[in-house]
Amino acid sequence: MKANNIQVGGNHYKNSNIPDHWDVVIALNWDYLIGAATKYLWRLGRKGDEKKALEDLDKAIHYLQKKRELMVAELIKDDGSEPTHGYIDQD
Repeated sequence: MKANNIQVGGNHYKNSNIPDHWDVVIALNWDYLIGAATKYLWRLGRKGDEKKALEDLDKAIHYLQKKRELMVAELIKDDGSEPTHGYIDQD
């Protein structure tokens, strides 16, 4: 049996109308932190409980905070300057 045909721990994540999250992560070659963050967003609200939805959102933010820290550290290492805090390029 293929992994995509199995759901461990319930059926609230299975939806034949959208691809499995891990297939998207693999296709887009996302790293662990982005994959983990988007996993929580992918399943946001599927448990039918607002507290659990908020917890999933907080988990996604936590992974994104770590990803940002690593990206900023890499930029500082490369050119010595930190990007403007809160700046989002709209291009």
